[in-house]
Amino acid sequence: MVPRLRSHRRLVGVAAALLVLAGCGGSDSPLLPPVTPPVGGPTPTPTPFPRVDCAVTSNNDGDTFRCTLPGASRDTAVRLLLIDAPETGQAPWGDSSRVALRRWVPAGRVVQLERDTEDTDANGRLLRYVFVGDTNVVVRLAGDGYVVPFPFPTRATPNARRYLVSVDSASAQAQSQRRGLWGTSYAFVPLPCAFRNATCP
Repeated sequence: MVPRLRSHRRLVGVAAALLVLAGCGGSDSPLLPPVTPPVGGPTPTPTPFPRVDCAVTSNNDGDTFRCTLPGASRDTAVRLLLIDAPETGQAPWGDSSRVALRRWVPAGRVVQLERDTEDTDANGRLLRYVFVGDTNVVVRLAGDGYVVPFPFPTRATPNARRYLVSVDSASAQAQSQRRGLWGTSYAFVPLPCAFRNATCP
């Protein structure tokens, strides 16, 4: 009978230990460490801002134009996000990029603007992605070879990361196939940001 009693005591001890683990295993229990989320975690799903119509009035250069928002009494300047076009002083490349943008946003056309976390730049221009129907004009200009990627100042936002993948891919294809301004050796030398003595990303 003694061996059976010892076995019974061992079973009771094991059961008691299991009860302690089950009943006291909260996040503050010293027996079970708290559950922590994985480092980094999944990338948040981008949620675009609502798109707003804007009637184009004029083009400034290859990455800036002016348009009038609904209910506004005057037009406003819009700077396209994620890309950079040659400046007007970088002749003749600046004029070529302006013509390329004008094909997509001519005066009189109503385009759709989509903002990101940064609303305006230091010059008061709206910072926007621009769409004509389902076409992302920013990506299309990069694919046609008239702009270079310029992920500043919104490179870290989920929406910017989503669009920048397309911009980078389109620009790389344009460069490899020598489309647009990539057909010459000097269109992007120096880069537009360097030409205007700005910080290049």
